[in-house]
Order: sequence, then structure tokens, then C-alpha cells
Amino acid sequence: MLRLRILIPIILILVSILVAYFYIKPLYSDITHVRSKKVLVVDALKEIKDIGNTIDKLRSNLKDISSVNMSKIDTILPSSVDKVRYLNMVNLLAYSEGLSLGNLKISNSEAKNNTNISNLPVGVKGVHIPSKIENMNIEFSVSTKYEDFKKFLKSLEQSLVLLNVDSISLDSGNVNTKDSKKDDIYNYKVKLTTYLKK
Repeated sequence: MLRLRILIPIILILVSILVAYFYIKPLYSDITHVRSKKVLVVDALKEIKDIGNTIDKLRSNLKDISSVNMSKIDTILPSSVDKVRYLNMVNLLAYSEGLSLGNLKISNSEAKNNTNISNLPVGVKGVHIPSKIENMNIEFSVSTKYEDFKKFLKSLEQSLVLLNVDSISLDSGNVNTKDSKKDDIYNYKVKLTTYLKK
């Protein structure tokens, strides 16, 4: 009987150690893993809430834009462009600087995806984001003095149309002009890109 009294506590201690090792330890590691995931989820929810607040602020700012300013935005990034009027605008800018453009060419590039609307968060789907932006390429040449060409580029820069000057090539070769200072006249070939929302 004495042996049994000594043996029972030892067996109970061994059973409790086995239970702790095979049941409680795995359960505890699962709990710590879930707690670490909870922290990540809470951080993600906070980030989503911040994004939602930012979207709400942007929507209220968008509503505050006057119709005059909205028309300016549509001028900068139009839905469609009349190619003849656009070339005429570029030509008028050149004419205002006393220049005459030659070899005018215009072409459209393929529309490129800007944003995949289906991947946007729920709160963003109500905001109009152009799904495609189309490029319109313009090429022309002009023969003039360097200072006049700089003024023309400044006029292009200050126009309300969003455009990039992609390249300017310079040729100082023979220029047919009545100007006595032929050395000051250069041939410029300019490539521009403007954008349309689709």
C-alpha cells in the first residue's frame, strides 16, 4: 500500500507532464500564432479606415471645385480632341511668336490601361478614374533663331493643354531664308505627346 501511495503521485505527475507537452504546448503555440495574426488584421483595418477617410476628404474637395476650374481640368485632359483644332492651336502659338510650322503630322497611340477598376477598394468605385489614357503624337519642323524657338516652347508650356516635349532635334544646315544672318537660323524638328482620357 505504501508503494501505491508513492506510485500514484508519480504517475499523476508524469500524466500532467505528458498532457502539458502534447496538448497544452501545441494549443499555446496556436494561440500565440492567432494573436500575431490579430495584430496584422487590426493594422490592416486601421489602414483601410485611413484610406476611407482620405477618400471622403478627396470627394469633398472634388465637390468644392468650381465649374470654371472643372472646365479647365477638362481642357488639360480632354475626353476627345479635334485634331484639326489642336494642330491649329499649336500653329497659332507658333504664329504668335512669328514662326511658321512645317511638316505637321499627328497620330494616335494605343490606349493604355491606367487602372483596373475591379481591384479598387469599395469606397473608391464611386470616383471617376479614367480607365485608359490615349496618347496623341504630334511632329512638326520649324526654322528660326534659338531665342524665338525658346519663346515658342515657353508658349507651349504655358498653354492649358497637358503635353510632353518628347524630342527636339537640331540641324544647323542650309536654311532657305531671306535673313542676312543665316548662321543664327536653325532647323528644329519637334515631337510632342498630349493625352486624352477614355
